[in-house]
Amino acid sequence: MLQKEELDQLDKGWATIMIIWLALLGSLGVYLVVCMGIGDQLTISMAGSQVEVFKYALFGIAVMTLFGAYFLRKFLLKNIAGMPGTGRQTASHPAIGKYTVVIVIVMALLESIGIYGVVLFLVSKDAVSLYQLVVLSATGMLYFRPKKAELIDLAEKMKSADSA
Repeated sequence: MLQKEELDQLDKGWATIMIIWLALLGSLGVYLVVCMGIGDQLTISMAGSQVEVFKYALFGIAVMTLFGAYFLRKFLLKNIAGMPGTGRQTASHPAIGKYTVVIVIVMALLESIGIYGVVLFLVSKDAVSLYQLVVLSATGMLYFRPKKAELIDLAEKMKSADSA
């Protein structure tokens, strides 16, 4: 069981993790606003059949990215407790840094799905695909959102690994 000072450290670190997550989630909205702002000035740079192939390729990559994020998150959360730290001494609990790394990696993967939509929009002016990919990205970010129970579990695993 974690001591009160460790739980306090986890609470402080949790706030930072949530700010990072919200910023990454909010950037999807920024992508939408920017794309809608410049949409009138774009010219389509690909022929119809090329756009369809590109669209299917990006949707396929998006689905693979979603599954990859699922398995990568699972793998990292399972194995990160035993991985060495950065070697820096900080006032925060070491689990916070490790959990933040997992969250940033997975959220960056999921954010790339929204970026695929932006790329498709810039090439083809296809707003529907932009919306679909941004919604898929946001849904993944909500599903894989940071969970405080995971952070506490990681801290407990690290504590038991240190005492063993």
